[in-house]
Amino acid sequence: MMINMVERKVNLAIIGDLAYDQTITPKGNKKSLAGAVYNVAVAASTISNSETVGVVARVGDDFQDGISALIQRGVNVEGIHVLIGGKTAIFTITQREDNTRELSADLGVSEKVDTTIFPDSYKTAHYVHLASSNPEKYLKWIPYLRKILSRDVVLSADANDLFIQNGIDATVAALSAVDLAFINEIELAAIKVMYPDFQISKPTILKKGPKGATYIDNQEGIIFTIEAPNVKVVDTSGAGDTLAGIFLASLSRGIRVQDALKAGVEMASKTVTDFGVEHINPLKS
Repeated sequence: MMINMVERKVNLAIIGDLAYDQTITPKGNKKSLAGAVYNVAVAASTISNSETVGVVARVGDDFQDGISALIQRGVNVEGIHVLIGGKTAIFTITQREDNTRELSADLGVSEKVDTTIFPDSYKTAHYVHLASSNPEKYLKWIPYLRKILSRDVVLSADANDLFIQNGIDATVAALSAVDLAFINEIELAAIKVMYPDFQISKPTILKKGPKGATYIDNQEGIIFTIEAPNVKVVDTSGAGDTLAGIFLASLSRGIRVQDALKAGVEMASKTVTDFGVEHINPLKS
């Protein structure tokens, strides 16, 4: 079942998983609306006009609260495919004091990649993002997106440390095939164990946790770092997604790269002060 909506011009389309997170941390436990698509979209919606951020994902009919929450935030949900009787993904994330994490996943209906659910109304988007997920999924989406989207589109993807141990080859292939990559220091170090000569060739956001993030564009000779403010950390699981959402939504509004990254780092720092992303407030003027 596809969700019918009045067609709007989507500038940022986000592809991947909508889910529930069961987060277990040293500060406590909580079940939250989540999935990287949800996190990125919520963040992006705080600085975007209504209906200009769209999401693409498969969910069960047990995710109506999540769909309603996205609609309330002004997110276009035309790309959500609801499978009647299906089960939405549940991710159980255990975080340790040293910021390492473990993941167990019941993928439900999101296990299958279905490129046909990408709406026609999203095909004019200037930015399309593959939100943090299994890189094997990216390798199914990327050829399809290159066929249907304009050459001017910026296609981005986010690496995921929870999948990288068994998916380094797919991660490297996917990050090499997109126009903009998001990766953290742990993921980059893991890649270099298997690929010692690996170099970041595309514009890249290197996420550095409490140290902020660095923008790297070796082709243009541009590199700069945005420092993160000191905050009391409760839950880090949505921080990278938040950074990506704010950064991409900012670019889609014509904001310069350095200001976009600064906004992303600042919002990501706010995200980690509580569970999930529901406490992120809209920043629309």
